[in-house]
Amino acid sequence: MITEGFSIVTSGGINLYGKSYLPEKNPKAIVCLVHGFGEHMGRYIHVIEKFVQSNLGLYVFDLRGHGKSEGKRGHGSLQKMLNDIQELVILARRDFNDLPIFLFGHSMGGSLVANYLIRMISSEISGAIISSPWFELAFKEPQFQLFLGKIINNTFPSITFPDRLKPEDLAHDQEVGIAYVNDPLVQDKISARLFFDIKSAGKFAIDKANLIEIPLLVTHGEDDPITSKIASQKFAERSIKSEYKIWHGSKHESHNDVHKNDVIDYYVQWVDSQLQ
Repeated sequence: MITEGFSIVTSGGINLYGKSYLPEKNPKAIVCLVHGFGEHMGRYIHVIEKFVQSNLGLYVFDLRGHGKSEGKRGHGSLQKMLNDIQELVILARRDFNDLPIFLFGHSMGGSLVANYLIRMISSEISGAIISSPWFELAFKEPQFQLFLGKIINNTFPSITFPDRLKPEDLAHDQEVGIAYVNDPLVQDKISARLFFDIKSAGKFAIDKANLIEIPLLVTHGEDDPITSKIASQKFAERSIKSEYKIWHGSKHESHNDVHKNDVIDYYVQWVDSQLQ
């Protein structure tokens, strides 16, 4: 595997940290991966390795305010993050002008990918994997907290609060939660602006899913207590060319749970099927 670091400097001067992972021979397609809230691209190394073993190249980066990228921790706006994804796609296209490009987004990254496909209308993308997307949460937010959050969003939108995520909700494999807690690049704060941007973006993605004309693989862990599998199903049903896949025996991070090898193999096979 050939690995090379890169940086993307955004229009606002934020430096985004990224890496490309390529097979030894010429790849048959490129996958741009967008991670979820609070985490970073380093948590996907085992996913990346499986893709590269199947002769697929990966371009990944840490979202602004996450991992090794610059920006206030847990803060950002929807449009700026969509612009960042656009820069990642542009970089991949510059390096591989003649190859199909796919997107892979998990959790918040899944919502960002869906919104990117709807709002940016990029002709560069051949298909997308959307994993346990944050279209809706799997639980009801307390109304008082929502009310207070809206006030803060209108006055001090960059103030951050604990995300209240429970590490044991990520996977049935308890080691996943332990590693998450002990990971120095994981952060647990979210700003009012980012929360309400992603909340609104989830509803928008479901409402406008029919505008996505490329093939989609929409997946969700059956036991996910964080994001809503029902919302994912609604999105998949409204999109034109989608497959909806439930992972039985998985929580939020199916690619990290007890059946992770089967999950990742399925993702690789799905990309391969779009190349035939």
